[in-house]
Amino acid sequence: MANDHPLEESVTAPAGGTAAAPSASGPITAAPAALGANVMVLLDDEVNAGLLRDSLQGMGYRNVNATEDPALARQSILRDRPDLLLVDATLPTESGIDMLAWIKSDSALKDTPVIVLSSSMSITQKLSALELGASDYLFKPVDARELALRMRNALAVSLRSAGERQADALTGLDNRQRFSTVLDWAITYSRRMGVVGAVLQIGVDRFAQVNEALGQAAGDRLLQEFARRLMECVRETDMVSGLEGAANKAERGLSLSRIGGDEFTVLLPVVQRAEETALVAMRIRASMIRPFNISGNDLIVTCCIGIAVFPNDGTTRDVILGNAGIAMSHAKQQGRDRHEFYGREMNNRSLARLALERDLRLGIERNEFSLVYQPKVGVKAGRLMGAESLLRWHHPERGLISPVEFIPVAEEMDLISPLGDWVLRTACHQISQWHSQGIAAPRISVNVSARQLQEPGFEKKVIRTLEEMQIKRDSIVLELTESALMKDPDHTVFILKALREAGIGISIDDFGTGYSSLAYLRRFPLDELKIDRSFLMESTEDSAAIATAIIALGHSLRLKVVAEGVEHEHQLEFLRARNCDEYQGFLYSKPVPAKAFEMLMRSGAQSRK
Repeated sequence: MANDHPLEESVTAPAGGTAAAPSASGPITAAPAALGANVMVLLDDEVNAGLLRDSLQGMGYRNVNATEDPALARQSILRDRPDLLLVDATLPTESGIDMLAWIKSDSALKDTPVIVLSSSMSITQKLSALELGASDYLFKPVDARELALRMRNALAVSLRSAGERQADALTGLDNRQRFSTVLDWAITYSRRMGVVGAVLQIGVDRFAQVNEALGQAAGDRLLQEFARRLMECVRETDMVSGLEGAANKAERGLSLSRIGGDEFTVLLPVVQRAEETALVAMRIRASMIRPFNISGNDLIVTCCIGIAVFPNDGTTRDVILGNAGIAMSHAKQQGRDRHEFYGREMNNRSLARLALERDLRLGIERNEFSLVYQPKVGVKAGRLMGAESLLRWHHPERGLISPVEFIPVAEEMDLISPLGDWVLRTACHQISQWHSQGIAAPRISVNVSARQLQEPGFEKKVIRTLEEMQIKRDSIVLELTESALMKDPDHTVFILKALREAGIGISIDDFGTGYSSLAYLRRFPLDELKIDRSFLMESTEDSAAIATAIIALGHSLRLKVVAEGVEHEHQLEFLRARNCDEYQGFLYSKPVPAKAFEMLMRSGAQSRK
């Protein structure tokens, strides 16, 4: 009946509690894994469905989806693959028994436990449901304690069964445990038969951006489609395994798995030559070039593949998988849509990278960083006009580590924002000290990363820092790269306008190496362009033409133009002939500590010739 409440609430679930409803002998507690299970409630009435959902949440189940609409339920079941279903025998548009039959007829759903709830006392209907594969059949109203026990038992069996099946719930591929078992067999076979095998570890390029832009549901759908295409591709390359005589994939030992997140593995237990795995890798990469249609969006999704060949690259499961992972990471570092074979030098680089990551965190904690200042000098008058603050890391064992080495690592580790905040505060504090000593310090530039720029309230943080240090807002220039500006142009324009209106200068660093268009450039509230050093270092007509064009472009937009990397007098003459405003480089001075820069300011800082 539509108004028949599903629960006989002889006990009251604790408000916001994490345990199931108590029995006479004490609380009925589900296992932590069960409380995190995805539970689907499909009842005959919207109110009843909502009430049962609330009761289950009171018992501690965190992920409960409830509806009275069978059509919506089917969509949700196919999309979310629930761990347990509570289905009413009587639904608005169809029989709950029919819904049960549909679930059990689907190979991907058939092992899902289903508890049927019914207001009818029909034994025939109960037997029919149990024969179809229902885990349980309860008459309404159901005692809350009994339901808690029945759910706990059904989920315990389901979770144990899922572990035994060893299948990835999202894609249906082998999971890591199953893959490990097959890899162990392949290693043993390789050792006994003297053959060569290979593991390909596959990572989806820029998957996090899909999740961020389209949501987790779209990300899951992309992984499912990626897995489907991967299965089709691997089927076509079965013959590479060299075990054509085996009757099926399981006997050949070829295995395809999702080992977690956006990473997949392919095992080729036998290959005639190690180089043949490259053909498999290229075929996989080529199969991903076609757009994936996800949530109405055509996505171009590439992948990077790392290849470890055994026994050369390892004789145990953990070593082989680890080396395939190192090769994949190396491929990703080189760019998208690549494959790489593992090499021992990769392992050395990987160990060095891990050490650098560890030391970087410790370096921040131990305050091992400092700032130096690269003077900015007027091209015509030769006077000191400002400086760019540059971060330096003084490692206690390795000495000075180049920013080229540690800045990319800091960006990948999400440490660039705290480092950037430290640079801003330190530069502002130094300016404040100079002012207190009666030194009229010129404007100091501070580099800002794309990640900092995207932080909520970044402009307010900058202004607040200047106010705390009691320095004028025009004491600072923020330098950003073209890629940082273009990451989210509309948002960037909003932030830069707020900073510019507050009196803070804005500069584009390394101009000419990015991809900003003139149309966008005109939208940004800027003060200066900095010509990338490469255009002055390369003695070619093209480089000279580009540098000349950038100077003209900057002046046409009423921007100051600063050239970087000036090391020779002929470069300065080139800039002087084209009316460039300022320059930086070793011709005048290398980056120097605060005390040395203070001496330059006190001396009047005439150009050195």
